[in-house]
Amino acid sequence: MNEILRTKRAIREEQKQLPQKYPNIVFIKNTNLFFRTHDIRKAIGELEEEIDEHPHLLFGIISGEHLGMTQNELFMKDQHVYLEKDRFELLLRNI
Repeated sequence: MNEILRTKRAIREEQKQLPQKYPNIVFIKNTNLFFRTHDIRKAIGELEEEIDEHPHLLFGIISGEHLGMTQNELFMKDQHVYLEKDRFELLLRNI
């Protein structure tokens, strides 16, 4: 299944549970999204469009993780931030 569509559907379903009169934040955990998505900027754009369809959503946080090696990466697309960090490194810095 397309992970971007699956995440958009999760946003659509979760936002129904939030009050319509107040700004809200939706948090979605999808481990497969970042692992299987080749063009992360395109994914961010598509998810942004879904969030924009719901006026009571202030923003969304999409979280994921995967096993394996990764390079630390940070980039911005407009007001969106994509951060990829080695979990082991984060643990070492917290000790």
